[in-house]
Amino acid sequence: PNLMVNYSENDSDKTYGAGVELAAEGFALFAEVQSIQPDLTTTGIFDTDSGHIRLTPGVAFGTGTSGLTFKAGYTFAWGPTAVNELLLGLVIATPFGKRAPAELGVIAGRVVDERTGTGLVADVSFPENPRLAPLTSSSAGVFTKDQVPAGIVVIEVSAEGYQSQALPVDVPANATAQYEFKLRPLVTYGVIAGVVTDAATNRPLEATIEFPGSDLEPVRSDPASGAFRVDNIPTGVYSATASADGYFKGSLTVQVEEGRVASPTFALRVLAERSTFTGKVSDKKTGEPLAATVSFPDAGIEVVKSDEATGVFMTELPVGSYAVKVSADDYLDQTAAIVIQKDRPMIRDFELVQEGMTITLRGIYFDVNKATIKPESRPALDDAAKILNDNPAIRVEIQGHTDSDGAASYNQQLSERRAQSVVTFLIQNYGIDRNRLLARGYGEMQPIATNETPEGKALNRRVEFVILGQ
Repeated sequence: PNLMVNYSENDSDKTYGAGVELAAEGFALFAEVQSIQPDLTTTGIFDTDSGHIRLTPGVAFGTGTSGLTFKAGYTFAWGPTAVNELLLGLVIATPFGKRAPAELGVIAGRVVDERTGTGLVADVSFPENPRLAPLTSSSAGVFTKDQVPAGIVVIEVSAEGYQSQALPVDVPANATAQYEFKLRPLVTYGVIAGVVTDAATNRPLEATIEFPGSDLEPVRSDPASGAFRVDNIPTGVYSATASADGYFKGSLTVQVEEGRVASPTFALRVLAERSTFTGKVSDKKTGEPLAATVSFPDAGIEVVKSDEATGVFMTELPVGSYAVKVSADDYLDQTAAIVIQKDRPMIRDFELVQEGMTITLRGIYFDVNKATIKPESRPALDDAAKILNDNPAIRVEIQGHTDSDGAASYNQQLSERRAQSVVTFLIQNYGIDRNRLLARGYGEMQPIATNETPEGKALNRRVEFVILGQ
């Protein structure tokens, strides 16, 4: 729309006017209103007693490129001497008022993969220029757009599986702007470049490297250097195995990061005498079997899993010494050292503990009303020491509890002394680090049975072993 405002005056009147024009190509609607008043200090702008109001709606038609415009309207008037009038007119436009034609240019572009440079089929749009129709690049990534207004034009490019890109392009008048749009994949990539060697001699090996659980194809390492490489791998964590004739299979976990090279080294061990390693994984407190992972850190040997129903695991290992790590959900890891000997199966069970687990050490006996540990308590203390040695990183609280016979204050002191006796015994007889042990007495405050019967009192007189964590 075009808005118009005018003002004029003579000796007797002042004229105030405003109008609006809605124009399309070759056609326009207009409306004008005028107020003719002798003096606004004594009359209002819309006064019709001493002044006049004129309203003129109308249409205008252009006549092509000749510069001629025909106007027709009708004036409605109000006032003392108002007269309605028909308006007809012909306007001859001068060249000074004509708008110069817009300068145009051409955009020739190409959309490619940022990593490989290959062309992409992409949608190309012009978000800030709605009159420019969107288009699609060819299979080679090429597109051309002509009749583009000269100046800065924002171009947005998007392709399936890639991050969209929007760039301002400076389009020259009567010339072609050439741009290349490099799109980054939504999935980022990295590289695995590793080597396979003999663990004893460091000699390079020709081996097959596989990535179980992924879509990656197997590759072969170079026999002269042992090197292998896989490019354009989506970022993430991969399991990788290496197999060579006459060697045990090696396995590693490889972390692939964006734009970086992961460099795993497989040190394979020559096939040797083997023997069986088997055992059971269970909950220390309940004895229930556990589904656990049994691994051999830094040995290049595949992990094994215990059966969920029985807790039993079994594998074959070359003769030698190994560190074993057993892990289960919600339990603290347990480690052990084992030695595999020729033709001698190794059996080793693992009882896992949880942070906060309370284990009652039944079979620890004291002299009456004393904190002296009786000799027959040794098996229960052996079990406590085994828990600590099997889990060398854990800390525990040794708790003393009594029945309700006697004064509460006396029972509190007695429980504290008995808990401390157990701590001292573990330190002196089993070499347990004192920083891993905390003695605490609870007297008669935490019974687990009634104190009204001899049987209940016997259950309440106890020593408990609470796992504080690692």
